[in-house]
Amino acid sequence: MKRLVGPAFVVIVLFLAANCHADESQPLTVSGKVIRIGKDSKIVNEVIGPRTHEENSRDRSQAPSVVITQTEIDDEGIPVTIEVASASFRNGVVQLTGMIDEQTSVLISVDGVGKETLSLNAVAAPGEHLSFAILDYVPRVEKIEFCGLENQR
Repeated sequence: MKRLVGPAFVVIVLFLAANCHADESQPLTVSGKVIRIGKDSKIVNEVIGPRTHEENSRDRSQAPSVVITQTEIDDEGIPVTIEVASASFRNGVVQLTGMIDEQTSVLISVDGVGKETLSLNAVAAPGEHLSFAILDYVPRVEKIEFCGLENQR
């Protein structure tokens, strides 16, 4: 019996230590980029090369912005939307960092690329990195997609 008490005690201590660590908030990082695709289906680098009149007319006065939100249920059972992070694109890229306590569903919303808000739903865990790309087809369609296999759930 004495031989079992020692290992059982170690297992309990390790379990408690792991659970205490799991409750801490860890940063969720999200990166995004805009990939512009011209009429001939070639990728257009936004920084290098001349732009057509049609492409220039699509420019917005502000850079596209990204908001990451999660929905929680309050004590009264009412859904509450909480902003995890927000930022604007700069030179076609954006980096965001937000804190989450546990694995949760998040909504990544992008405004200012097309006529409508583009959005992606994701399941994110503390310490995770998500990556997305906006496929900006000149002159007509905008899409948002995850990048990388680790983001596909």
